[in-house]
Amino acid sequence: MNLRAWTWFRYALLVGNLLAPVFAIGMTCLGHPIIGFGIGVSIYLALHWAIFAPTSCWLGPVVSSFAPANGNEVWITIDDGPDPQDTPAILDLLEAHQAQVTFFFIGRKAAQYPELVRRAAAEGHGIGNHSFSHPAGTMWLYPPFAIWREVNQGRAAILQAAGLESKTLPFRAPAGNKSPFLHGALAPGEPVVAWSARAFDTLCRNPQEVVARLMRGAKPGAIILMHEGVAAQDGSRQGPQVLAQLLAELEKKGLQAVVPEAVSWR
Repeated sequence: MNLRAWTWFRYALLVGNLLAPVFAIGMTCLGHPIIGFGIGVSIYLALHWAIFAPTSCWLGPVVSSFAPANGNEVWITIDDGPDPQDTPAILDLLEAHQAQVTFFFIGRKAAQYPELVRRAAAEGHGIGNHSFSHPAGTMWLYPPFAIWREVNQGRAAILQAAGLESKTLPFRAPAGNKSPFLHGALAPGEPVVAWSARAFDTLCRNPQEVVARLMRGAKPGAIILMHEGVAAQDGSRQGPQVLAQLLAELEKKGLQAVVPEAVSWR
């Protein structure tokens, strides 16, 4: 599907969702309530699937896997930083293992801890945009101008913190919930990146369980999602523990953590 077709499909879902109650009531008045409400509910569920299913491409292209160059590569992505406790420890671990990841930073945090963003970029890691303020539960409801602000202010803050010239950044929606207006707010060539392996590590606070779940989805071409800034159940820092164990398990399986050279929706 080309970009124009995606745009029309997005608006068809939106308009259909708005008109579905009218259609259902009209069909009921004509004596066909099952048809009316069946079609109305189907349109309603289609839009919500497009928004809440992280890998759904119904609102526009989404990257949820990649083609490994050497056949043994995975892409680790780390959300919600930078974190003053976790990020330095994570960067030290990555350097020791000669591994690369992509950090999806929150713009507001990047502005608060620019030295951490700058270090991540200087050490060759990927830098991504995780919105400016990370409105995880509500961004999908935002009007177009608010979506544009989250995307563009996030990008600007992260690039400034990293000391990078103007460029595009991959975008990850907070909680993976995509607004119907998201793709229209991105710069040309900016991909929306989801994942193929996650462990809900903001809910599960046992590092061993988190790693075990991630490893079940760790295969060549997988995009692995983890978070920083989370405390384990014993109060220790969970992100560095998870990453240390994850890198060791990946090495046992002969898998290498890399950042794909080119990730694009085109």
